[in-house]
Order: sequence, then C-alpha cells, then structure tokens
Amino acid sequence: MARVVRAAGTEDPAAFRRSMSARRDRRLAADLAALRRYRHELLTVAVTGASGLVGTVLAALLTAGGHQVVRLVRRPADGPGERTWHPEAPAADLLAGGVRGRLLRAGPR
Repeated sequence: MARVVRAAGTEDPAAFRRSMSARRDRRLAADLAALRRYRHELLTVAVTGASGLVGTVLAALLTAGGHQVVRLVRRPADGPGERTWHPEAPAADLLAGGVRGRLLRAGPR
C-alpha cells in the first residue's frame, strides 16, 4: 500500500479534492443557470476545435442546453455530429443543414 507523504506546508490531498469538487459543482450550477436564463430557441451550432480543452467543454455545455452541436474536424468525419473541414478551403456546403451559429475555437496547425 502506498503511503502519502506531505511536505511541510502542503495542503491535505483529501481537502484539496473536496474543494476542487465543490468548485466544479458551483461552476456547473452557474453554467446551467445561465443556460436557463438565456434559453430562447434551440440552435444548431458548428464548433471548430471541439476536441480541444475549451472546445470540449463548450460543446458539452451547448449540448446540455439542448442545442445541436456540429463538430468541424480536420480529419475524416467518423460520426453523425461531425463534418470534415479544410480551413484553407472550406466546402461551400459545410454549414448547410440549418447551422445558425459558428464558434471558431481551433488553434493554428
């Protein structure tokens, strides 16, 4: 069994985990409250960078709010919610099918 050794002045790991969990719970509650406050019509939103750090959270939040998320990916699309896009030459019909919003979160390659 592993033994936890703390250096002088470091925080108790269990207390740290509890505080981080409580912080995440508060953030999630605030995000869901904002979704309820600003919920009007549901949209189909295209998101680039949806597999990255910010894009993953953004896509999850939009989905939790009832919106449909289309993930624009640079690799061949392999799911119903994905479309392949080429930033340097996007297809003319890339945003066809009711896409009403675009969020560009992709970083440079």
